[in-house]
Amino acid sequence: MRITRRDFLRCCLASAVALGLEASTIGLLKKALASGVDLPIIWLNASACTGCTVSLANLSVTSKGTGEHDHSLTTSAAVSGPADIADLLLNTIHLAYNTTLMGAAGELAVQTLHHHTAGKFILIVEGGIPTLFDGQTCILWSENGREVTALEAIRRLAPKAQHVISVGSCSSFGGYPGAEPNPTGIKSVEVVSGVKT
Repeated sequence: MRITRRDFLRCCLASAVALGLEASTIGLLKKALASGVDLPIIWLNASACTGCTVSLANLSVTSKGTGEHDHSLTTSAAVSGPADIADLLLNTIHLAYNTTLMGAAGELAVQTLHHHTAGKFILIVEGGIPTLFDGQTCILWSENGREVTALEAIRRLAPKAQHVISVGSCSSFGGYPGAEPNPTGIKSVEVVSGVKT
């Protein structure tokens, strides 16, 4: 089942409400989808509990099999969209990289990441970015025997991305990992990258 961009944005609004995201996030998604190009989404999990990814994976906008909306998760009775996360991932968006939801791991996952970041892509970041100790408290992957920190990954990928979206309070404001005494120097994606999210 293919859905319209409008329906997808409505589903994203419901997801944003469920995840506690700012309304401006939906504006970024709308802008990203306006081009009509199916941009790959690179979703990085930095210093976080992965709660935003899990919330997305558990999201169901419509009641399975009935086509009726689950109004507890939507802001409008007119919202339609993917029945579940599988429908969203298989038929609506191109989630190219998310270590929690993808089957690939290790070098294959890193190859996938490099392949999809060679062109246009959307960067979604979950989790705050550790800045102390050269970011070594949050390693995202290894390439050529060298560990790549969340700090390096964000600084490398954010300027190249068509759009950068901070998901949740950790990547937007530091969240609980950035609370005092903040021993790893957690900062938001926007502060670390200099790119508006």
